[in-house]
Amino acid sequence: MSIAAMASARSRILPIWEQYYPLIFASTSAIIWFLVGYRIACYADANNWHFDQIYSAFFGFASITTGFLATFYGTVQSTSIGFIQRIRGTRALSGFLRLTKRAIVMGFVGCVVTVPMLVIQPVPKEQYSAKAFAVALWLGVAVWALSGFWRVASSLFLLFESNEGSRPAG
Repeated sequence: MSIAAMASARSRILPIWEQYYPLIFASTSAIIWFLVGYRIACYADANNWHFDQIYSAFFGFASITTGFLATFYGTVQSTSIGFIQRIRGTRALSGFLRLTKRAIVMGFVGCVVTVPMLVIQPVPKEQYSAKAFAVALWLGVAVWALSGFWRVASSLFLLFESNEGSRPAG
């Protein structure tokens, strides 16, 4: 395969990967947990680990991150001077804002789905049980939200840390 063909394939694959990797990671995590996660839960229970604390940890992280992103989104939308004003209307900023809005929704969904998990605190010790299924679905949503947060953070780094002359033009 030539370098030009590899570059062409990469330019076609990367946007698709960028769009769908949170869903791919989420689905993969949920499936793996459903198949073998009960072993982790049994190990945690045998060692007196507080398995239920993962729900609290995610809820805290997701609620803070979602709130931060919502505040940041509002700030960027209302800023009318400086760098933000210069890139307003570019594909780079509109794409970043689209990812930010998605991550806010992902975080909100993650928080809402976590509330029943905090109340019930399921620890799935049996394979293919209803608890294993519930935790697998929750884990999928949690990984989906975390991947969305990461996608915004990595885009933020690219957008704001590059030299102004090399920033993507709209």
